[in-house]
Amino acid sequence: AKSVKMKAAAEEAAAEKAERAAAAAAAAIDETDEAQQLEAVVPHIPVEKFALPLQERSLQDLAVQVYRYGEERAKNSTMLCQIYHHALEDRFFEARDLLLMSHLQETASSLDVALQIMFNRAMAQVGLCAFRAGMVWEAHSALQEMCSSSYSAGGANARMKELLAQGIAIYRGMDKTPEQEKSERLRQVPYHMHISLEFLETAHLVSAMLLEIPNIALNQLRGVGMKRRMISKTFQYFLRNSLKQRHPGPPENVRDHVMAASRALMKGDWKQCYEFVAHMRAWRIVGGATATPTLERLLALIKKEALRTFVLTYSTYYDSLSMSHLSELFDLPEAKVHSILSKMITNEELHASWDQPTGCIIVRRTEPTRMQSLALQLTQKCSQLADHNERLLEA
Repeated sequence: AKSVKMKAAAEEAAAEKAERAAAAAAAAIDETDEAQQLEAVVPHIPVEKFALPLQERSLQDLAVQVYRYGEERAKNSTMLCQIYHHALEDRFFEARDLLLMSHLQETASSLDVALQIMFNRAMAQVGLCAFRAGMVWEAHSALQEMCSSSYSAGGANARMKELLAQGIAIYRGMDKTPEQEKSERLRQVPYHMHISLEFLETAHLVSAMLLEIPNIALNQLRGVGMKRRMISKTFQYFLRNSLKQRHPGPPENVRDHVMAASRALMKGDWKQCYEFVAHMRAWRIVGGATATPTLERLLALIKKEALRTFVLTYSTYYDSLSMSHLSELFDLPEAKVHSILSKMITNEELHASWDQPTGCIIVRRTEPTRMQSLALQLTQKCSQLADHNERLLEA
């Protein structure tokens, strides 16, 4: 009985196998018939496997084709995509050259909303690329307009979200129609394409700190009557509010960390300044591969600006400064200290001269007296009054 059952099971398995083979053969015949029918109906479409030699057609070649034969909107869109791609791959100079060559920053306000969003995202990525490369002046220039408008619009990154199409901003007293809300939602970029707003704010404020703190020390050294140069109004507003606090608490957000770092940098304390910068949450967001080299470049910049701030702030209390002592104090090679101070003397930021045998810098007393400061201040106010009168006459 067992042998009969086994024989029957084997016959059933063989029959199922034969049925499957017949079905596969019929499917192959059907596919062949469909291909022949397709060739008969549309003879100009060859039925063959699709293969594109991607190695030979790079992004640059495809972009050149659009620049040659595309419409104006397609050219602008391709240019912005290419700028974004270069900045994302840390090729700052290529992205900057394309941006300056295209003159898109001059016509950005006349573009449609979709291209304006692409332009904002490209500028944000160019600023982050410059910040990662340690070029704080370029990073601040690229991010200043976007981040400053966000602070003036009420903060909380609401304006920045709207400019980058990463969220919908709701303003008090402004009602949107359902059509406007629907169009805004359709313009939102997917989450995996979002740019970190916290890293953007970090890049902007840290760049402003490294530029503005030595500038404030230089303005204080030059005296009351001299014309003051302002780099970032937003940063100076935050710093004034921070300095008004008698007992500042521990930093909680990006702004608090940068203001605490700024107070340390104003004293020339580069170690504490770097600790505040390195403990920001934005570095954990971007990951170690990006954070480690960026922090190394920022450490070198913080040491340099701390040295400049220290010399500008306390030079009036010294007759001479030893290069070896400054090298130990700021953990910089003597050649680097010599280069920084020589550049300050050349740019007339510091009135001093080198004493080569002793390796010291001799400080000259050139600060104005009280009478000279008041005279300079009076001259500046008179020139402002004359300019105001001229504007009234022209109006």
